[in-house]
Amino acid sequence: MSTPVGSRKGKKRSKTIGDLALVTVSSSEEALATGVPNASAPVPVSSSASVISLSTKVGKQQKQEAAEEGYLKRVYANRDRYEGFVDAKGKRSGFGQYTFSNGDSYRGNWHESQMHGKGLFVWGKSGDRLSCYWKHGHIDGEGKKTCLSDGSVLTGYFCADGKVSGLGEFCFANGDKYRGLLQSDERWGWGTYTWLNNSTVFSGYWCRGEKVGQGEVTTNLDVKSALKALTKEEAEDSVAFYSGSFERDERHGTGHGKMYDSSIYAGEWKDGMFHGWGSLFYCDGMKYQGGFLCGVRAGFGLITRARVEEEHQVEDEILERDWALAQAISILREDGFSVLDLLNLLGFISYHGEWAGDAPQGAGVISKIDEHGTVLESFVGEFNSGMLVSELV
Repeated sequence: MSTPVGSRKGKKRSKTIGDLALVTVSSSEEALATGVPNASAPVPVSSSASVISLSTKVGKQQKQEAAEEGYLKRVYANRDRYEGFVDAKGKRSGFGQYTFSNGDSYRGNWHESQMHGKGLFVWGKSGDRLSCYWKHGHIDGEGKKTCLSDGSVLTGYFCADGKVSGLGEFCFANGDKYRGLLQSDERWGWGTYTWLNNSTVFSGYWCRGEKVGQGEVTTNLDVKSALKALTKEEAEDSVAFYSGSFERDERHGTGHGKMYDSSIYAGEWKDGMFHGWGSLFYCDGMKYQGGFLCGVRAGFGLITRARVEEEHQVEDEILERDWALAQAISILREDGFSVLDLLNLLGFISYHGEWAGDAPQGAGVISKIDEHGTVLESFVGEFNSGMLVSELV
């Protein structure tokens, strides 16, 4: 967590720089209450920035400075250097560059020996830089912060605490990008995040850098290309599109999604998985309505197949509607087929009953149905891991 402005934790040290006091807080803190952060604690763009400010302090050196005016070069006893304009009082005024003994530097406009106007602050050790507007020694206005250590860039309105609040944009070295609302450099409010490596875009609400509330995820990868890169199981489980609720950065709550194999799920989610009650429409014509547990079918559910694609038909006596329920039960008993095997083999068939571990488990009913889902014949049985155990009367 960032240290609040005004916090005084940690050991402090102060040294006079002309008529400026440079106050630093121990590097264990993430923010400086006053003073320019030193090179020993560079501030990455992707993390909480330090508060950058300069406070006026009348020192003994100010009397010497009062006699000088115009453009000059000055070296202080602490080895800080200033090159630029000063006014009749000897205060830094106009354009100038101040270089600290630790290698940090500020180049820009000054007023009354304070950073005032547009300027560039550079951390000497890391090379990180902040170009923005300043007001009486404090950051205040539009700016751009570049972190060389991780290649990230942040643009937006920088407040006095050195962080962006309001509309801003994060660009990362890997090509990812976020544009939207920020609060103290964190994604907070409505915003859009784009992942370059898989062309995925999220648009929705954020809180403390995590997706929350309503949002939408779209993957713009070509489906054929994606299927080549995924196994059949991965294509069935990988979500190419989702619209619904999020919690703790995951799909959570109610929503609907489309998989890479064109299957569609609508219902309840938990931690990014199907969980609760939902409907899953498979690309081969099957449809499941019922319970899910951690991504697999569980509880009570109905699965039907009211049509057969040409690629799923078999060259046998059993095709589409040309089968009797007795034939189907015989296949289960004698050929060692499971209920799911039967569903893949036949058209116009359904199973209605108990599920566990993504397979029929417990009591259930196998039915022959018509194209409207009307039951024509039924068989009641006991099932274990999808296999018929016995008939129930």
